Amino acid sequence: EEILYNIGYVDLSTSPLRFFDNRNLKNNHDISEEMFNKIPKGKYTFLKLHTHYSQRNLEVILKFSPKVIISKRSLRDALISRYCHVISDKNHRHHNLVKNLSYDEGFKKSIIINNETDTPERPLDYFYNWTKDWLKIIEEKKLNYLILDFDEIKSDKFEYIKKILNYLNITEYSPQDIIFKLDKNLKEIEKNSLGKNFNNFIKPKTFNKKSNEIKQSLNLKEIESFIKKNLPKNY
Repeated sequence: EEILYNIGYVDLSTSPLRFFDNRNLKNNHDISEEMFNKIPKGKYTFLKLHTHYSQRNLEVILKFSPKVIISKRSLRDALISRYCHVISDKNHRHHNLVKNLSYDEGFKKSIIINNETDTPERPLDYFYNWTKDWLKIIEEKKLNYLILDFDEIKSDKFEYIKKILNYLNITEYSPQDIIFKLDKNLKEIEKNSLGKNFNNFIKPKTFNKKSNEIKQSLNLKEIESFIKKNLPKNY
């Protein structure tokens, strides 16, 4: 989302310049016609969600024909990122379940939590199916969506940004312009506490000062084995 901010796009879900209608959703990450009906025509607007595939969500996308960018990452890294968020957000429904465990044990517990009240689907299953289902339907229907590999922003930030600019037909900025702005913004974010970033409308997953400590402490070989052992049966 930081890339889009820096080329003049406005976040539908947080900006006071937009009206975000997310009422009457079956799932917090679903989309609806009401959301798209409120987007002003001719204005640069984006919406970042972790929308899972469903026939209804696809129907909404096909009706309004927005540009769709999917930035996928490895299952392991996505689950680690989620765990970092759970640890940093004291209000998260799973925070108290893992906060007193070692990082390795906390991570393992965080991905297989399952109950009938607030987590009917294990996080591991949800994240695995999220990517698999979208990639399958995009290929079947030959949809013109931009699929990016999240790791590329680390290995080749210039090329990653270039693909986005080309897909959105943005010619006013070069990848190097955006990289300069991103680096400047990151330095400012790093100075702030997580709470201040929240207040500045920076989403919690954007920067978590403890995430590096957690990632360095995790036994990656052990958790990769645990993930593989617990993959859903349709793997």
